[in-house]
Amino acid sequence: MKPLAILLLAALAGCAAPAARPVPPRVAAAPDWDGAYHGTSTRFRAAARDCPHPGIITLYVAQGAFYVPWSGGVDVLARIDADGTISGGGPGVVVTGHVRGKSLVADAQSAACGLHYTTRRRF
Repeated sequence: MKPLAILLLAALAGCAAPAARPVPPRVAAAPDWDGAYHGTSTRFRAAARDCPHPGIITLYVAQGAFYVPWSGGVDVLARIDADGTISGGGPGVVVTGHVRGKSLVADAQSAACGLHYTTRRRF
């Protein structure tokens, strides 16, 4: 082949349509978890005098996040993922749990203290 023909073929190959990209699967919008969840907290570990007290509680979820009140006036941040998984923490405290339907269930625990939250969305 002559050099001119090779250049012409190379130029035409560059004009070919790009390969089609696969379309990513449609992702469902994250559920709206926001609202007030009212229920109880129960203590499952208390190896220190300053562990939080169990009782009636309301957790206010806004923009998929909420604070769990802890001892010493500390509030621990927790976030809700699109699948309903709860995770978070603060100074020495870890929060885990889940939201299913109108139910929010979580555990907040440190080395010495542990509380279990069982709540239901009111609005």
